[in-house]
This record gives sequence, structure tokens and C-alpha cells, in this order.
Amino acid sequence: LCCLVATANAAPFDDAIAAHGRGDYAQAFKLFSPLAEQGYARAQHNLGVMYGKGQGVIQDYQEALKWYGLAAAQGYANAQFNLGLKYAKGEWGEQPISLAEVDNLVVIGSDRMMAAVKSARFDVLKPYLNKAHHAIGSINSPMQCMMKGICAQCLCKHVDADTGKEYFVYSCYNQDQDLDKVDFPHLNARLRQNTVQEKLSNLWLDYLLEKQ
Repeated sequence: LCCLVATANAAPFDDAIAAHGRGDYAQAFKLFSPLAEQGYARAQHNLGVMYGKGQGVIQDYQEALKWYGLAAAQGYANAQFNLGLKYAKGEWGEQPISLAEVDNLVVIGSDRMMAAVKSARFDVLKPYLNKAHHAIGSINSPMQCMMKGICAQCLCKHVDADTGKEYFVYSCYNQDQDLDKVDFPHLNARLRQNTVQEKLSNLWLDYLLEKQ
């Protein structure tokens, strides 16, 4: 899980990945650092990995937490997941609340992150969780319009794991949904469709404003 992740960003990042791959950790750390300082979430995540493992730098869990945290704050799913796993294991400091004591989880983030948490609860996180816990996902919609199903741009497909029954929920007025019932491939497709609509709307508004 705690592994380096590549990105399509500038050549220095690719050079850093290559250096790490051949075991030149000092060079990889040198190349990742300025990119992380500039705010590249994936570079920040990778610095967290290197600090956590002591690769090219003295092992420092506090620095690792710092860089994981910065990447996680930008919505980077790998960093969010790794932070959760480290917390669950109690590896990086005090654990004020054990996950085994938690009855309800509210999962907020990208669709990929929520899908990862949904899966991990039955896999790597399973030993650390209360067996009777319930998980809620905070599902994105184009706008929190409270229009109660007028435009249908926020429909979210649900699947009942026991019966296989499929049905749809309006996220505009029911944002918090049962994580285990959310069809995340469908949610991803819907969000991509929303993005296209938003971009087209922005282009049209720009055109109208220029006409003025």
C-alpha cells in the first residue's frame, strides 16, 4: 500500500520515480522535495513514503505524517488511505480512539477514496474495525440544490448486496448514503458526465459575457 505513485506531471517527477526505482534514494528525495513544496500531491505522498521508510533521508514518522497529511488534504486517495491504515495499526503515535470502538464511519472524499475504504473495510482494515460498525458515504452532487429530484444530475445508483435489487437515490437531498450500497463505478461515470456539463456551461457563460 505504501508505495510510490507516478504522475503525468513534469519531467523531474519522472526522473525521481526512475531514481527511486534503481535504488538511488538520495537523488529521488532531492527531486521529489521541490515538487512537494510546490504542492504536487503525488510528490508529497511519495515524500511521506520515503520519510516513513527512511529512504534517502533519516526515518522520521512526524515528517511522514506531515507529507501524507498535505497530500490527503488535497484529496489524494492513496495518502488518505495510508494515513487511515497507519492510524488503525497505531504505528505512528498515540491512538486517542481505537477504530474497534467506533460504531459509525462517515467517509468523505473522492469517489475513488470512498470506494477504496468500502473495499478495505472487508480486507486490510477488517482486523481493526468494530464488527458491527456502519459506514456512510458523503456522495457528491453537482450542487446542493435541495430541489428534490428536479434535474436528476445527481442520481446515485444503489445495489442491495443481499437481493441484488438496483435503485436510484437523489444525492441533492440525500447526500449521506449507505456506503455498502453505493455503486461506485456508476458514481464515477456520473461525476465525469457532470464535469462535461459544467465545462460546457462555463464555456457558454464565457461566450455570453464576452458578447456583452
